[in-house]
Amino acid sequence: DRHWGMVLIDQKPNFQRAVTMERVKDHADFIVCHDTEPRSAAQYDFPRVFGLFKYRYDYTKIVPWTSIFSNFVDVTALALIDDLTERLLRK
Repeated sequence: DRHWGMVLIDQKPNFQRAVTMERVKDHADFIVCHDTEPRSAAQYDFPRVFGLFKYRYDYTKIVPWTSIFSNFVDVTALALIDDLTERLLRK
């Protein structure tokens, strides 16, 4: 069994993204997936696989969204970094 630090998922056909996420969910520390906003979720079959991950972080400041998933590392802390960065840039 291979294990990767990060896997980027942004392929076509669209429905393959969920298939790939399911295949690598226990073989990568971080899975970065593009087009994860709610309006696109069905066409990518994401609702079927999102619940397979222990941790999830959505970058929502730009559409389409990009999300980071993990079953190994708590990525929810990335939201704190985003908030801090945004506050610093406003100063």
